[in-house]
Amino acid sequence: MQGPEWAVVIFLFLLLFGAKKIPQLMRSLGRAQGEFQKAKKDFEREVRAGKAEASGSTEAAVDAETPPLPDKDPLVAARRRAEEFGIETEGKDLETLKREIAEKVISEDQDG
Repeated sequence: MQGPEWAVVIFLFLLLFGAKKIPQLMRSLGRAQGEFQKAKKDFEREVRAGKAEASGSTEAAVDAETPPLPDKDPLVAARRRAEEFGIETEGKDLETLKREIAEKVISEDQDG
């Protein structure tokens, strides 16, 4: 569309909704878009968790269920996540922590 066509569209928009309703309409559209994005992320997370559960991979289950942590060091991130689940972290390596987190996530999913 070029300039004159946009002017007609804007004029019709103002005519239909009125100048006072347009800000409300735009806010509603913004909220709807935000809700859509949130639902999309939740759906994608559920799909990843379902794939991980179907494959039986505990590491994949942890990756699907665990939101990414801002820590660049995976061991620090795993320790923080383990502490959130109430898992003792002292003296444990990354693989042990991942396995214990996965077991905790799976047991919580089975419990309900």
